Amino acid sequence: MRIFSFRIFLFLIGHFSLQAGWLERKAEGWAWYEDVEKPEEIHQTITNPKEDVIIPPPPPTFAEEATAVKKNLEEKLAHAVLVPNEENVAAYMQEQKKWIDQSADFSRTWAKVLLQQPNMDATLEYPVSQYGIQVQKQIEHDNKTRLIHTLIEDHGLFFFYKGQSKVSQAFSMVVKEFAMKYGWEVIAISSDGTLIEGFVNNQIDNGIVGHFSIETFPSLFIVNPRNKEVTPIAFGLVSVDQIENNIVLQFKELKEKQ
Repeated sequence: MRIFSFRIFLFLIGHFSLQAGWLERKAEGWAWYEDVEKPEEIHQTITNPKEDVIIPPPPPTFAEEATAVKKNLEEKLAHAVLVPNEENVAAYMQEQKKWIDQSADFSRTWAKVLLQQPNMDATLEYPVSQYGIQVQKQIEHDNKTRLIHTLIEDHGLFFFYKGQSKVSQAFSMVVKEFAMKYGWEVIAISSDGTLIEGFVNNQIDNGIVGHFSIETFPSLFIVNPRNKEVTPIAFGLVSVDQIENNIVLQFKELKEKQ
């Protein structure tokens, strides 16, 4: 009997223990559907870092190569001068020979290209030989003379001066020489009331200096009577050649039309 009672006691203890555990866990168990918690997925990230790629530097430009060659030549020259032993001088001479040979190749190729494309030869217009220079000078002289004679036909030559100025007196001789060379009549205007002898048309300023806004003396102008255009040709004491060159410079467009 005691054994039986003891067994019942154990059964009751176990029964209430199970019941209490179920109540404490509430909805867990067979009465409700429960998702079984899945183990957290482990996302394994396979890192595959890119290997360091060594990007080679861009090749040097031709200008950079030429600069490097020049710098190397200068360095060897400086070394040879500062430490003038046979080894250093020979090293410089060898490097210099390379540069000279390269320059010679360039010159030969340049000459060949000019033969194939003569329109690129600047010496056709500006010769460098002594005979060519003489011929070119003669051509320029003829064009210059033709231009000046064209201007003489319908342009006036005005010489503004101060009679008491030594510079004006000296330049008046140049103006006379120029006028005589081309047969161009000069209209000489004295701004200070003192006349310089030797000009056929020589007069004291009657307002024309102010009208032309002349402020520098002596000065030489070419005037177009049709449109009243005044073109400066010379200021101060200049030569006949300079007067001629200035005329060509100022009337370049007229020269090109000839």
